[in-house]
Amino acid sequence: MSQLIQQIFPKDFHPLLREINDPPESLYVQGVLPSSRTTLLTVVGSRKSTSYGRDVVDYLIGGLKGYDISIVSGLALGIDGHAHTAALNAGLHTTAVPGSGLSEKVLYPRSHVQLSQHILESGGALVSELEPEQGAAPWTFPKRNRIM
Repeated sequence: MSQLIQQIFPKDFHPLLREINDPPESLYVQGVLPSSRTTLLTVVGSRKSTSYGRDVVDYLIGGLKGYDISIVSGLALGIDGHAHTAALNAGLHTTAVPGSGLSEKVLYPRSHVQLSQHILESGGALVSELEPEQGAAPWTFPKRNRIM
């Protein structure tokens, strides 16, 4: 992932993110954030997804093709990663919020580095509150969940 990681501050956040309880002081962003007019739809689910769960994600996200929507998810194994893939397949913007920093050296899960590259190549974004070199840890996942 050769795209520059930029730090942004609340004035540049999506309006909905500024409204949450305990908003982040800043975010690190790689790629292109959705516009403030774009509808955000967060999709999360089991890391041990079933074929039924994946089919439902494909059906729901596929039905949104053509709308100004960004699918937001955590880049995790299972439904999260599948939601990003379904968004890409539908030609939708997708925003990944991993439980790690954005540096390719620490991006978690490692098995989704290629997916994160595809997200960026397709005009999507990676977003993290964590410093770019911060690895994933048990405390980083609840912290990231509040910004999805």
